[in-house]
Amino acid sequence: MACDPTSKKAKKRAREHAAAAAKVFKNYDPLCGKTWAVTEEEKQAAIDRGLAWGNENGAIRVVHAPDAQANPVVFEGGWGIGGVVIPKTEPTEWPDGISTKYEEGKIPEWIDTTPPKTEEELLKERVDKALVGWPWKGTPSKLVSTAPYTFNENVQFTLPKATQSSFLFAKLFSNDVVLEKVCHLLFQHHDAAWKFSATCKEAWRIMRWNIDTWDMTEGYFHNCERPRTGEAAPKDPFDQGSVAPIVMVTPVRRETGPATYLEQMQNLHKLCVSINNFADYFQNLQLHRVPFLTTDLLSLLIPKMRNLKILGIYKCQLVHVGETMKLLDIIKTDRPLERENQVSLDFYPNFHLGPVEEPGNPYSVGAYGVTWDNWNFDTTRAVWCLIIQIIPKARSQGIDFESKHSMFRQWMEHGPCHEIEETIAAFMTPPAHDEDESKAKAMNIEILKKVAAMVNYRRTGGKIEKLKQVNRLGGGSLGKTKQNPRKPGEAEIDPALWAITSHKCTTCKEKLMGIFFSYTHIMERQTGLSPHISCAGCLLNSVLRKEADHYKQEKRDIMRSWLVGPDGLNKDDLGKVLADYHNRQVVLQAKQLADQHVIDSTTGSDPYDRELNERQKPITMKERSGKTTALQRSPEIYNQAPGTGYDYIRVERYDGHGLGD
Repeated sequence: MACDPTSKKAKKRAREHAAAAAKVFKNYDPLCGKTWAVTEEEKQAAIDRGLAWGNENGAIRVVHAPDAQANPVVFEGGWGIGGVVIPKTEPTEWPDGISTKYEEGKIPEWIDTTPPKTEEELLKERVDKALVGWPWKGTPSKLVSTAPYTFNENVQFTLPKATQSSFLFAKLFSNDVVLEKVCHLLFQHHDAAWKFSATCKEAWRIMRWNIDTWDMTEGYFHNCERPRTGEAAPKDPFDQGSVAPIVMVTPVRRETGPATYLEQMQNLHKLCVSINNFADYFQNLQLHRVPFLTTDLLSLLIPKMRNLKILGIYKCQLVHVGETMKLLDIIKTDRPLERENQVSLDFYPNFHLGPVEEPGNPYSVGAYGVTWDNWNFDTTRAVWCLIIQIIPKARSQGIDFESKHSMFRQWMEHGPCHEIEETIAAFMTPPAHDEDESKAKAMNIEILKKVAAMVNYRRTGGKIEKLKQVNRLGGGSLGKTKQNPRKPGEAEIDPALWAITSHKCTTCKEKLMGIFFSYTHIMERQTGLSPHISCAGCLLNSVLRKEADHYKQEKRDIMRSWLVGPDGLNKDDLGKVLADYHNRQVVLQAKQLADQHVIDSTTGSDPYDRELNERQKPITMKERSGKTTALQRSPEIYNQAPGTGYDYIRVERYDGHGLGD
């Protein structure tokens, strides 16, 4: 017969069994597995160690937390809330001397309360399992599409084809004029086009048959790379080039894997030849993830297309957010009088969705989105520094970068920015005017403080009162000195004035608020230690140009050798660029990069694929601790709530200076 589990004898026997078990099993926790009544101190110790506990007839049963149900079942006279129900199959040789018969009689049978999975959940599991390793080798046969609006020919649908039953839908899109107008409106923004195509299979078919897909993997450009006139021009109409009202240039997935660097460069040259041959026929051009594409090459191609009305550029690896202002200038170049703003731009800058974080892996330290590696600065402020210049210029050209269906706005949403609409509204607020100049000045100062608070939302939550700068001892004051009303005769400093005081960036020559500069750089400039001061936007732009992941520098060098000659960068002669491709043997440089890629992927002490499985730079101890001045971790794109970006860095160490609450 089992003894009373609350008696001193039972407790003593249990402790002896626990001590014996601890000698046999290393790292054994004596609190794990207890079933006798324990003191409140022991109970709290078990909870603090992450062990779940429950009470049944005065007996404590402690198990590891992962073994507990998320929503434990409460039985009458059984386990209480917070406890767990143990299945019969679990071993019952507990180290407390209680007999097996006693345990089986007291512990109720385990009941699984998890609801059965729905058909949708089961289908999603099968799809996710089938797409392991996507999007490359062995998987295209399992995908519905191999490129935007491109069905996979190997897919066999199990469900019967559904016929569009809407008479209005069928009648509306049977009219070519209406169809052309609708497609024109939809393809002003990629987000609107793909959402419409996803509504039904018939909508997908309509989109698919009203665009031309130019394949950057196989190099198929609807024969537009062939000469239009002359003896070399094809005579058969089926071999002659043609351009649809909407042309989409994109890599298309194939069974053998992505195109090599050699193929990518050859196809980029063919694309340039095709655009040069049919430049006047392009009206809507969509560029999706085009490899090796740069703004220098676009500055040669876009002005040639005099009838171009819509241009989409989406996630091209070498076209980052710092190139936005240049793109806005390019689409205005060589436009007829009164038609300078005829081109609508839909732009999604390069963005890193990964890498996938692997705990303990020094080469996978976090997803920064805008940059691949940590760059020791606040990416949020740097991006806003660029956007505060981009938005006014885009508005002046009639380009929508702010609506939720625009890809640039979605890029901001995917990145580390907060409260986008409110922040844009703050810095686009016109200056206040009042007959009383002092009152107008005070109102404008409040507007600027609001802008600074919204830009630094990660720290302030948008509240002006949290926008403070505690000046360093012995350093010059950045705040405005004024009389302290509470202590006449003494002066106080406006703690937020550092953020709105203007400084001229020596790189871009723009006059910007102090919130867009490093405090350390401001102090160095004011104390005469450095004649230069660069804004956060210029610092970010420099980092993006110098990024070395995914062979970016090698790719830029190849493009530079193609476009830059003894006389500098070729800015307006596309014919010479096409000739220089052969004269400068650009294809051989691409082949060398392809060979280097193979070597890096297969040889050496630690081979890995720098294109498809790139690694990050390990975080240094200085960056990890945040204890050195001006060194910090850049915020990750998943840490978007206020206060989560720098939780691992002491507040007084933030950017090398104190920051009040």
